[in-house]
Amino acid sequence: MLEYFAWAFWFLFGACLFWFLTRAKKSEPLTLDEAVILWKIHRLETDCKYLISKVELITDKHSKEISGFKCACGYSYTSSRLLVQRRACKYNMFASSPDTQNGDIPFERGSLMFPKVKKKAIARD
Repeated sequence: MLEYFAWAFWFLFGACLFWFLTRAKKSEPLTLDEAVILWKIHRLETDCKYLISKVELITDKHSKEISGFKCACGYSYTSSRLLVQRRACKYNMFASSPDTQNGDIPFERGSLMFPKVKKKAIARD
């Protein structure tokens, strides 16, 4: 009888662990540029009439970073990711300026994203 309780305990523990690893989420910080782009997408998809001045930014309580926004029409967006999911890329594709904290510029010519292209001479007649 005790053996059945042990099996039931381990089964429930495994089920809870599986749920935690696949469903538990944490807020993901957004840049201001990303929040504006997401708001513009919301405005285009829903024909929202409110201006960006009526948008309230949602900030994380602990890190004080932007994690979403709430529009005056009632729509709210919060960026979140799974706890076991890796963080977003170091370099943000929406950023207006590259991250130069380490001295490297990620979007320069010759990098993996933008290989150097040799210009061919065009013969003009």
